[in-house]
Amino acid sequence: MTKMPADTDLLLVAIMPEPRDFEIARLFGWYRIPEKKAPKTLLVDYLAFYQPASFGTQAHGIYWYAPLLGHELTTRRQLLQNEPHHPRADDAYFKLQIGALQKRVPPLPSARWRRLSFFYTIGAYFNTAQDLTDLLVGNAERELLWQALRERGYQAEKAYTGDAPALELSVLCALGNLQIHLIPEEQPIPTTETPYQLYLPQRRVREQPEACLLTVSEQIARLGGKAEYI
Repeated sequence: MTKMPADTDLLLVAIMPEPRDFEIARLFGWYRIPEKKAPKTLLVDYLAFYQPASFGTQAHGIYWYAPLLGHELTTRRQLLQNEPHHPRADDAYFKLQIGALQKRVPPLPSARWRRLSFFYTIGAYFNTAQDLTDLLVGNAERELLWQALRERGYQAEKAYTGDAPALELSVLCALGNLQIHLIPEEQPIPTTETPYQLYLPQRRVREQPEACLLTVSEQIARLGGKAEYI
């Protein structure tokens, strides 16, 4: 029986590189991460596995997740003993012990192909998400603007890098991406604004969301209107 994470559970979204790695997770109950590429903490409740292009018809989405039971530091040689001469055989790897794989129903797709590293989310987001970007935890102002854009039919995404989301939104327009940056009160707005860069004070988004949405809509119109994903 599938058990969904609790709303307050912490999840690590991790890449499942190849179908072979999936079989190791399914049959032997572990997943590996190179120590030098490991995220800041492995003290999470669940792993959610993102499947890249190597999974063919089940690529670019989260189809499976599993509870994390514990982890230890070892070497690749110890993990994959049938590959003793691999160039990284002596590199340090975290071996993450996991419980039974759980199917995410429905699967959680990515609206567009993306290359990503590890990032964290919470159970409340994972249980209700409809797209990979729904998992990204942002600040309240960005969440407010993002929801407003989505409700009006714009293909708004939460842009991010590394372990944590960057403070920006991205809207795909006919003439290129519009990057929307939310600026803290104490930070001056850059004077290098271009048609593809829009800076909004966080306080204005919080206090005047409709006015900010109008500003964004006008900028999207200048870039040819919204574009559909192909």
